[in-house]
Amino acid sequence: MNSECILVSTGEREADLINFKGTQGHLDGWKLDAKRVRKCNYVICVADRNDYVMDDLEHGLGFFVGKNLTVRKAILGNESKYIIEFAEYMVISDLPNAYNLWGASKNPVAYKNIEEMEELLQVDFAAMAFKTAPKRCMTYVKEVMNMRLGLEGYETGEDEGLSFTEAKKGLSVRFGVPVDNIEILIRG
Repeated sequence: MNSECILVSTGEREADLINFKGTQGHLDGWKLDAKRVRKCNYVICVADRNDYVMDDLEHGLGFFVGKNLTVRKAILGNESKYIIEFAEYMVISDLPNAYNLWGASKNPVAYKNIEEMEELLQVDFAAMAFKTAPKRCMTYVKEVMNMRLGLEGYETGEDEGLSFTEAKKGLSVRFGVPVDNIEILIRG
């Protein structure tokens, strides 16, 4: 059994993680070593109040653990970005100062030894009561992505229209595919 887990510093809220059925961090997904993550047993989400709005969580608090991980291309993002999906999860609130586990690194992704993490955080991941994650809620995903893109309530003016970038991002949210997989063809 692999004895590694992945920590992510994220501004995603509990509802985001559950409704996305995973973590993709920033708007366009995580940049990470997909092969290495596929071997990890758990993802630990640590609150980053500098990323989006997290009024209800203390910065650096480990608040969410996902297990039985799958790595896929990000819902919105380019080919080099990923979402870490989980089949089971547990909301936690007692992992203070988890942010300190990164050391001097500025990377929002860190790989750690599970046994070392359990000792430092005084937890037993195997003993946690995980819940089965629900199916991804695409309605919720679309709302969040539109809000993050600033497309919420977007109305074009008489002569404005959408830029290619805006159109591709909007279509990416609508159809749940990476931006790089969208091609726009204009015939005059």
